Amino acid sequence: MSLGLRAWAGLVFILAASGCSDPAPPPISFDEYTKQVADAECTFAVRCSGTPDFATCKATTYQLDSDLTRAAYVHDGRLDFDPAQAQKCIDFWETTNCDGEFGIDVSAWHRACDGAVIGHAPTNGDCIIGDECPEGDRCVHLNCQDRCCLGVCMQSGKSPVGGNCNNASCVDGAYCSSGTCLPRAPERGATCHHPSECAYPLICELDSPGSAGTCQPRAEEGESCDAGLSYHPCAHNIDYCDPTSNTCVRRAAVGEACDPTAFEGCVWYAYCDAGTCKAEPVEGEACAPTSGPGTVCQGAYLACTNGVCVAPPDPMVCE
Repeated sequence: MSLGLRAWAGLVFILAASGCSDPAPPPISFDEYTKQVADAECTFAVRCSGTPDFATCKATTYQLDSDLTRAAYVHDGRLDFDPAQAQKCIDFWETTNCDGEFGIDVSAWHRACDGAVIGHAPTNGDCIIGDECPEGDRCVHLNCQDRCCLGVCMQSGKSPVGGNCNNASCVDGAYCSSGTCLPRAPERGATCHHPSECAYPLICELDSPGSAGTCQPRAEEGESCDAGLSYHPCAHNIDYCDPTSNTCVRRAAVGEACDPTAFEGCVWYAYCDAGTCKAEPVEGEACAPTSGPGTVCQGAYLACTNGVCVAPPDPMVCE
């Protein structure tokens, strides 16, 4: 073995013995974070039947004033950016799996994504977007119809366990019962009396109205369910409770047959029209300003204006 080869082999041995490995990747930048989290959200939407495909999701996702303002404030230092928390948010969207009524554990979403951007305004301080406010506060704009308004950071008013909830929501892990925030039951089989009494993803299965029930998992596809409940009884939001069979079944795709009496029978971006699932209108297509099947534009950004689905205006930075 040559001297050079022996030296190289010795170096490899030393590195291996010392536990050295490839260097950690550099922290994610804010711009890369916004791109990756948007892609992960669209991948989730496709996975959970919220949009027909990735391209459609991207085409129907628009930047808003708050998005552009947030980016500007991060770049000029008015907002801090936490790369580690941002990665947790990306990981959340990449791994969440369509569970429950909305497809996500909302409390887990807040834990993963809140704090990726950090503001410096105090409670009761001035703000333009909510990211400027302390965690748990919101930016309230009073009596302003302009696109960019100066607001005030106000506490969300969430009541703790044992607190009054007549005019406020409860903190995560609690629900409102007769005006008081009570803790949700986390265990399967725990006694319950209220649909919201069990911790996610469990639901309270009541034998009859007014009777006691137990916290149980939501029904999987093919399992029995109660279509008369006021909440989503199926384990995944890609399924719905068929009112005819009282069984959790997969939502019908666009072009497939559907039951006009089953409100949730079609995938999330479609509606049942004369027994067939049809896609909701997209930008430039006809819509109606009143609520009802086929009147709501596809996605969360389009508005029905003068009978046509219209995209939001080009975004601007609010100063």
